[in-house]
Amino acid sequence: MTDDREYIETVVAVVKAESPQIRSVELRSVSAILPPWTAGSHVRVRLPNGETRSYSLINADPDSVAIDRPQSYRLGVRLEESSNGGSRYIHDLNPGDHVWISKPENRFPLEVAKQRPLLLAGGIGVTPLLSMAATLRASGAGFDMVYAGRSRDQLAFLSELEALCDGNLTIHADDQSGILNMAAILDGLATDRPVYTCGPKPMLDAAIEYARQQEWPAGRLNFEIFAEPQSQEGDQPFDVELSPSGKRVHVAADQTILTALLAAGEDVMYDCERGDCGMCQARVLAGVPDHRDYYLSDADRASNGLIQTCVSRSKTPLLVLEFDQ
Repeated sequence: MTDDREYIETVVAVVKAESPQIRSVELRSVSAILPPWTAGSHVRVRLPNGETRSYSLINADPDSVAIDRPQSYRLGVRLEESSNGGSRYIHDLNPGDHVWISKPENRFPLEVAKQRPLLLAGGIGVTPLLSMAATLRASGAGFDMVYAGRSRDQLAFLSELEALCDGNLTIHADDQSGILNMAAILDGLATDRPVYTCGPKPMLDAAIEYARQQEWPAGRLNFEIFAEPQSQEGDQPFDVELSPSGKRVHVAADQTILTALLAAGEDVMYDCERGDCGMCQARVLAGVPDHRDYYLSDADRASNGLIQTCVSRSKTPLLVLEFDQ
């Protein structure tokens, strides 16, 4: 992995159960001054095996000092049954444990000046939107928020959100109201209102499809996905040939191109591992990609000239790829 980030040594100060499956962890720096950050930011946590995972920074304090001159960073992490080690590592932390984190990065920025936004959160996707609600409240900007989950008892940070939203929060619990109806939520919005959403893949897919059908302009729907790539029924192994070296790497049915390349010793840039940041992108010189990302435009996908190697696969037995040097 190519990783030019500087890592900060922190110590766990507070661990708190926010719901049956979600806990928050407050990290304080051991020696360095913690950099400021903005709503939507994340840090990468370095795991004991050297791998890293991205987690959103959360803040429920409407005082801008909390993020302009932070004394600590707070993460909210759901324990995933299919975890590759990241969420289990966070859930096993105790006060006094040392954790290495990157400086904050923001690929999901909030534009406070735009017309009254709608914040749409699903499950653990509430974490970046909680910080957005605090920032909007601090600026005096109006906003509305919808927070959905399987049941009310699984909605983490609810009391903090209720205080921030001041009556503009709508709660949706699947066990009481059925599956969230995306069209019903978005149909009534004025055409100039932006939407910021984060949550499970089906919810984001519904929002993206609605925006596509309604021909929303680029930039009106803003989203971040937390789901890790999952194998799909019918996935087949294939080979990747790297240009110009000619090196071939086999990609198993349950592997991503990125993980296969890393296992083969290739030095590949990457970040999100969810197909929405574009850092692992490669040019397709031959073969037909099976696009599964959230980064490329419809035109880019149709051209089949680019691929996001962290999530997408191949429809042909061989892909010939070239990365920027």
